[in-house]
Amino acid sequence: MNFGKLNELGNWSHYFLIKAALFFLGKIQFHILGNLAFALFLLLQVKGRAGRILRQSFALAIAIFLLYHDMQIPLNAAATTLAHLPEYEWWYTLELLLRYLTLKTLFIVALLCMASYYISRYLELSTIAFAGLLSVAIAQSGVIATIFPPNKVITASSVANKSSNTKPQLNSDQALNSYLQQFFQKEQSRHITLAKPAANTAPFDIIFISICSLAWDDIKLAGMSEHPLLTSFDIVFDNFNSATSYSGPAVTRLLRASCGQTPHDMLSSNDGVNRCLIFQQLKNNGYEQALTMNHDGRFDGFLKQLNVYGGIDSPLESQAGIPVCQKAFDGSPVLCDKAVLERWLQTRNASNTVKQTMLFNSVSLHDGNRVIGRQAKSGVAGYKQRLSILFDDLQNFIARLEQSQQNTLLILIPEHGAALRGDKMQLSGIREIPSPSITHIPVAAKFIGPQLKRVGPTARVTADSSFLSLSALIAKAIQQNIFSENSFSPQSLSEELPTTSIVSQNEGSTVIRLDEKNYVTVDGRQWSAY
Repeated sequence: MNFGKLNELGNWSHYFLIKAALFFLGKIQFHILGNLAFALFLLLQVKGRAGRILRQSFALAIAIFLLYHDMQIPLNAAATTLAHLPEYEWWYTLELLLRYLTLKTLFIVALLCMASYYISRYLELSTIAFAGLLSVAIAQSGVIATIFPPNKVITASSVANKSSNTKPQLNSDQALNSYLQQFFQKEQSRHITLAKPAANTAPFDIIFISICSLAWDDIKLAGMSEHPLLTSFDIVFDNFNSATSYSGPAVTRLLRASCGQTPHDMLSSNDGVNRCLIFQQLKNNGYEQALTMNHDGRFDGFLKQLNVYGGIDSPLESQAGIPVCQKAFDGSPVLCDKAVLERWLQTRNASNTVKQTMLFNSVSLHDGNRVIGRQAKSGVAGYKQRLSILFDDLQNFIARLEQSQQNTLLILIPEHGAALRGDKMQLSGIREIPSPSITHIPVAAKFIGPQLKRVGPTARVTADSSFLSLSALIAKAIQQNIFSENSFSPQSLSEELPTTSIVSQNEGSTVIRLDEKNYVTVDGRQWSAY
């Protein structure tokens, strides 16, 4: 076969060249064997018009499948996204498209097409396409890194950490699948009981501030790491894992915080979850329930999930008369966070309830939202605009709680991140795969009460943790009768909280962290480095 005379690929050469360019731009993966097999299939000679049409039909189907496979989007997740597209505002759909087809990407692809056009005057396009395939294969083989190894500084601490590592080397699909199975088996046995408080225990409210689309990475990228709100908490969880990147599953996991982590498909089942429902446990301890949101909870059946699978009996608090501050990505109104929280606080101060547990859910940071009355912004600029408003509102709410003289444990617990940065496996704003930058969320607790003073600095929980640690923290606060004392130690409360290994799941995808490396599977069988 003479490569210099290959012309059977024809216009399909552009397909491989564009995909190779997207691979080197970090936009997609590139499964070299599958793409090479497809290229060889296209070289097959067929006779007759019907044969050529049949071959092109098969080729189109294979091309679409390979592109989808290289983008590594779980099939059911992609189907869900497509099903929701009619509900999006047109400008949000356009914005998502433009994130992928950036000016940089379009410019490079156009430049590549121009270059291939001029080079094709001297060489066949098939030759260029196979050269592109070869360059991808070389890049993936690690030959370049072997020939030109990067300079690596070995510190004393890294040597110590390496020598003390006792975890087995899990470098096969079978080993990783076994690890995941053992993780869930272990989690099934973990449970926190919220014992009834002693008669002399001072009552206190528990407030969960549940925020959609807020991760440490988003805060950093938006340049909001120095906001005063983040320094006002008593306990901060530095390595808290949301275990998912979607709202319904995230809040369901929060509401089942008294048990260990369960597989994603168990979140839509109520079998054996009664002992896990933290709102129900608190209700048994005399806590009245309250549910507030700055949205109607209809999208994707969010409110129904909280009631059916989360054990919240309380209806959604009235939203009548609350001003609207944003227009959501689907066109629905988003109420002002400050006004919603102020409404609840007024109602709480006027009630005779001894103690209450309240869940507030905000979608103010959701991708595609627009602030009413301000210049429309998208991307990082739009996110920073909304994050600044939200942080200011939460800081104001904490100040109002301190003025109310009501004993309160306030817990900031985002649902998941916004995927503001994006990566080579998914676009900015897309959360089909629960990557570490999305599930690594800022969780923090603050104790508020008359004359209550903190002893010592803010406690930082550095161990890997998840929802079970929040249930344990509440149990400790009740057991230690925090609000009957004039002072408390955040360090004492944060010690010996349960840890949880990093395992995150959506429907159709799982990400785990082992030895500071992340692995992903989108089919439940085969794993790859993330």
